[in-house]
Amino acid sequence: MGTITLKPDNKLSEIIIVGRKKIIERQAGKLIFNIRNTSFLKGSDGFEVLKRTPRINIRNDQISIIGKDKLRILINGRITTLSGAELKAYLQSITADDIAKIEVMANPSAKYAAEGNTGMINIVLKKHHAGYYSGSIRTIYKPATYNAGEVTGSFNYKKNKWVFSGSINRAKGAREVLENSTINYPSQNWVYENNEKREFNNISGRFTLDYELSNQTAIGIQYNSGIFKYPSFSNSNTKTYNTQNSLDSIIVSYNNAYDQKFSHAINTHFQTALDTIGKKLSIDLDYYKFDKKEEELFQSSTPHLYQSKDNQGANSINNLSGRLDLELPLKFLNLETGIKISTTNNNSTIKNYDIINNAPVFNSNQSNEFEYTENNQAVYVSADKTINDKWQAKTGLRLEMTQTKAYSKTLNETTQNAYTKLFPSFYVSYTANENNIFSLAYGKRIKRPYFFQLNPFRYNSDIYTYTEGNPLLKPSFIDNIELSHSYKDLLQTTIYYKSVKNGFNQISILHPNHVQQIIPKNYYNSSEFGLTENISFNTTKFWETSNDIYLYYLQAKATIPEVKAENKGITAYLETDNIFILNTQKTIFAKINYWYQFPEASDLDNASAYSQLDVGVKALLLENKLILNLSLTDLLKTNRPTYVSYYRNQIKTTFSNYYDNRRLHISLTYRFGNRQIKGKKHQESNREEKNRIK
Repeated sequence: MGTITLKPDNKLSEIIIVGRKKIIERQAGKLIFNIRNTSFLKGSDGFEVLKRTPRINIRNDQISIIGKDKLRILINGRITTLSGAELKAYLQSITADDIAKIEVMANPSAKYAAEGNTGMINIVLKKHHAGYYSGSIRTIYKPATYNAGEVTGSFNYKKNKWVFSGSINRAKGAREVLENSTINYPSQNWVYENNEKREFNNISGRFTLDYELSNQTAIGIQYNSGIFKYPSFSNSNTKTYNTQNSLDSIIVSYNNAYDQKFSHAINTHFQTALDTIGKKLSIDLDYYKFDKKEEELFQSSTPHLYQSKDNQGANSINNLSGRLDLELPLKFLNLETGIKISTTNNNSTIKNYDIINNAPVFNSNQSNEFEYTENNQAVYVSADKTINDKWQAKTGLRLEMTQTKAYSKTLNETTQNAYTKLFPSFYVSYTANENNIFSLAYGKRIKRPYFFQLNPFRYNSDIYTYTEGNPLLKPSFIDNIELSHSYKDLLQTTIYYKSVKNGFNQISILHPNHVQQIIPKNYYNSSEFGLTENISFNTTKFWETSNDIYLYYLQAKATIPEVKAENKGITAYLETDNIFILNTQKTIFAKINYWYQFPEASDLDNASAYSQLDVGVKALLLENKLILNLSLTDLLKTNRPTYVSYYRNQIKTTFSNYYDNRRLHISLTYRFGNRQIKGKKHQESNREEKNRIK
């Protein structure tokens, strides 16, 4: 502030110094978006705030960091178990006024599990000290080809040292799925078309209770549960054409499937301050149980063949996990260390029946009892230091040990695997001046298969096509390097490099007699080099815009002979997100979002260009307590990419799926209470294992 000189005859009753944080800050390993009370965020919920955060990408309600595969959400530094529709419902239950800042961590530190090529977002809520109660009720109606809707209620209450929060979500409806593919065999072309109705009927809830034993110590428990039902009905046909493009035959198939999932999770948490200078100890214990029952009734026929099957599966997953974290601020640096232990058991039973003369006949050759056990142990140490007013640095090392065992009772086959890996991380940031901040980050990650990908349950699409899991699937490893620059609140630039070893995904393998097997496999290594740019500014008092540019080059090489040997290409992604104030009271807003994905190389496949235009309007009523939202997603119905892949560099497969993205959203939210404080957030020690369950 410089020197303030007062003359002897000055008489001051008080001096008020007002300061405002920069909207965008850079720290070692973090991009920080400080939420400000502007007209553009007025009445916004947490989901809408994330849309305005640099480097955050939201497509079809899926939140991700640009350049990353997945995303984890933290609330006040604690990982949340919520995902998908549950996560969106929670984010919509908090407002911009509740949020102090958003921390974007593209390369999480060694404190967090190395699972997945994921980034993290930490939503830091404002701290208040008064008692409170608050709540909200939201209803959403989403008409499209089939209608859908949901109702969400949340409530928070604090009394003395007790804090309670809870929410419940009910969703029901259906979505149309259109699938098309063409396989160009040397002597025939197979054209597949499928029309499917996927229904959902879900109910889920979250309840949290915290108690402050003292000013230094708190304990808490959290319970999440849900029942999810997914009936689906599809009919498909596959037309085969000869080299003269004349129709040879038609395969007609009907599939009725029913999935029912039940999950419940219990987290207990203990946290205490060990002294008055910042030493903290926290302990989390978790139990998670997931049960799934699935059945598929399948009929398929050609002029010469008929097949009917009943596939039944039962899957039970149990996870027990615990973690201990210790924060040790020292004179010369801040130190963090901790351990995590996790064990997961996955038991599945597959029963396959051939329907002969309207009676089920057990098929032992396509049935299986499968057991999978995975144990993980991890220890980490992380240190950060502010060297001076320009330099900050942070480094960490995480050691993870994994032991897996897969056992097929039916085949009497056992597959075991054990590995120990180190995952280093490093960050440094340099503040050149008030307007320019530079940072460099490196991190190593591991991507383990989803548990359902390890389950050999088989689905039949028609006589010649089936989908199954792969118990021999191995994890992949990812190296990430990022160089970033921030210029004021205007430009956020990142140059990155990503390397993937032993990558896996679902591929199609063509067998003799035109049988197509769809199975996840480790099949490629890849390198990716890219640039991301976020440009945000307020052009006028009634218009705010945020724009993303994403440019990258990919080169991938196959590690198995069944797929295309090599693929490479350069592509770009553009997005503009705009908010307009439509009245002088600043209570009515219009929103326009448009993104365009240029043709791209996707691992060893190639994808066509696709895009999406979303429009909407929001009105704040009853002193901002009642919020009306109207929006239309995929207005032009252009979010429909086409992918091309090659089998052994010879047989071309083209496929395109559309998931009924053009949909009207009508939501009404009512908020009540004094909304002064939120309870403590729990960090589940088994969040990474739960992310791999679907």
